[in-house]
Amino acid sequence: MRHLLQEKIPHLFDNPSRQDSVTGIRYSVALAFFAVGWTAAGSIVEGGTYYLLALGILLGHFYVIVRNSRNLLFIFRYALLAIIPIGGAVAWGFFDDVNIAPFGAHYQTHLATSALVGSGMFAVSGGAIGWFLVFIRFDSSRISNCLPPHITNLRFLNRASLTFLYLFGLLTFYMFGGAVTDSRSYATETNSIGFEFNAANSFIFVLTGLYLTTARVIGTDLGKAVFIVSPAYVLPILAGSRADFLMQFTILLYVYYSYRDAFAGRSGRYPLLQLTFGALLLYFIASYIAIWRHVGNFSVALGELLSTSLFIVERDAGKILSLETANQMAGHFYVVYSKIELIKEPFLYGKSYLDFLFRTTPAFLGLQRPADLAWAMFVVEGETMAQGGVYEVAEAYWNFWYFGVLVVPMIISYTLGWFLKKALTSPKLWIFFASGFFGLGLMAPRAIWYQTFAYWRLLTVVVLLYLLMCLIKFPLVRKRL
Repeated sequence: MRHLLQEKIPHLFDNPSRQDSVTGIRYSVALAFFAVGWTAAGSIVEGGTYYLLALGILLGHFYVIVRNSRNLLFIFRYALLAIIPIGGAVAWGFFDDVNIAPFGAHYQTHLATSALVGSGMFAVSGGAIGWFLVFIRFDSSRISNCLPPHITNLRFLNRASLTFLYLFGLLTFYMFGGAVTDSRSYATETNSIGFEFNAANSFIFVLTGLYLTTARVIGTDLGKAVFIVSPAYVLPILAGSRADFLMQFTILLYVYYSYRDAFAGRSGRYPLLQLTFGALLLYFIASYIAIWRHVGNFSVALGELLSTSLFIVERDAGKILSLETANQMAGHFYVVYSKIELIKEPFLYGKSYLDFLFRTTPAFLGLQRPADLAWAMFVVEGETMAQGGVYEVAEAYWNFWYFGVLVVPMIISYTLGWFLKKALTSPKLWIFFASGFFGLGLMAPRAIWYQTFAYWRLLTVVVLLYLLMCLIKFPLVRKRL
């Protein structure tokens, strides 16, 4: 049995079968055991072959997970976790003088890089295990066979979600200072709304999920629905924002494209050639935007892009393998590794995650809150090592060493899968869980590469949506068919 959402919106709400889940868990457990031995061997073995072995194992695991996870939003999260260890293995496996992080070349030692790649292997294996654990005993007969409530109520939700989606999209565009131009580069002339507000992206992602699910159920064409939500993503991109909107908008376009393709509308495995080509195209677009948002001229940015090397670039740390934002996130791990292994700072033992509770209150209330962990990790012994954010794996390592880099991604992926399962099985709250799952899926770049707290903040938005539905007593289901 398939849920209405699986029929109406391909790839975003599909779930792996029991056999898929068993296969995924087996390969992921095997990868975790391999990571133990490989990382331990790093103290006595080094060289290109050592890293190429890790690269081959990681690519093999990537292939298995893409073929068995069945869900585009989970693949999105998995790929963002995998790109940094894969990049590290490529840089150290194929080159003698290429680093992975843009700063602090002398901190990017063999031991530190083996810890980076090893932690990445633990993270992707833990993330995959968490996802598949949700569905290993999932019975497809439990999928809810309930249609939505009175069509007038559903249309009200549809119109309300679109209205607020546009509102938060325009608000984001305004706060970024408007479109990038020759005279205004990215984030140089921001606008204030009178108080601090950092949750606009969370609202945009959840409201997009709410709009698309309601639009498709009431019969709106998928292409039309994607076109309608486009301004909420295109405007922030024109303002120079990539992490919160470029990849997410690309996912929406891919879903529409695949809906028109021959394999759309059914739960199938993904064409790896298409995904690889799409990832490379997205890389070029992201590289172009990175230049354009600082020069403000489309033709000048294109000329600069074509005149420079795309994959090996010069930075403060010398030659680095260019992974765009992921390079900064690799720097985050080197910061944490240096603090713990070289400076001998203590582990956090969950403190940064406990701080989530005290950072839950909105910033505009002006209440005292713990400082963002990112502000504590830029500098090592007086040297700048990273710029902005805190990488999910680095934060997990800082708290619980290798145990953390296995378990924290596992818990997050399990939560993502749990929301999908509830969206497929809940007869009354399916819209709420579907919107939450969609939002969590799109939040992956911000949460993985900048701060895990972004997931927590989005969950507060989902809870707020639920409370509003309870307040207005909106009937999410009328009757079982």
